Amino acid sequence: MQKLTYLVDYDGGTFYLSNIENDHRLTSPIVYNVDSHFGKKYLQVYNQLDYSKALMYTGRSVTYRESDIIDEGKRILTPYYQMFYRSYHFHYSLHSSISYKNHFLGVMSLFRNEQKENFSQDDIELIELLTTHLENSLYHYFLMEFYSQKKITVSQAVKKFRLTNRQTIILKSLLDGLENNQICENLCITNNTLKKHISNIYKKLNISNRVQLFKMINEKEK
Repeated sequence: MQKLTYLVDYDGGTFYLSNIENDHRLTSPIVYNVDSHFGKKYLQVYNQLDYSKALMYTGRSVTYRESDIIDEGKRILTPYYQMFYRSYHFHYSLHSSISYKNHFLGVMSLFRNEQKENFSQDDIELIELLTTHLENSLYHYFLMEFYSQKKITVSQAVKKFRLTNRQTIILKSLLDGLENNQICENLCITNNTLKKHISNIYKKLNISNRVQLFKMINEKEK
């Protein structure tokens, strides 16, 4: 998050990921220029105190200033403001709730102290561009983490991703550790044809290489 200060001026920041098992829970706080207790304390109380939490679960990415969603006079009197903002002399904040394919992935918050001006429209647009870049990367990370914890069998993969008979044979060959030339010889196909089949398999499974394949699927049926 420190590198982000070269693009947007801010005095402190946090980044939370959604829980892999339950995307309505936050986890893994990353903080910048605030102590670690800030992130941990927020996780304990955000469901009760954070009046903007509903924006995390809309199914789409959204970037907003907190001052745009609640009256300033009311905001500074809330327990949430008193507990977090006052402690670090923060006043303004810019939040980016990151979602992809209707999955909430995480939320990034940037804070400015009370001596500075509020975040500008240019700041919002820049963070929106960054969010667009993060969406696919975070979704890919979550997908890999989810399947690494819950590997599926070949049979389950065939059914779930609607693999053809030829794709199923190739998938099993890849999981058996066969090299491309061996698979081509066994199936009497060219290397280019095999590459097309593998590319289509990866596309259906939403992965990009064989390492991810082994993380996602058990080599043997249970």
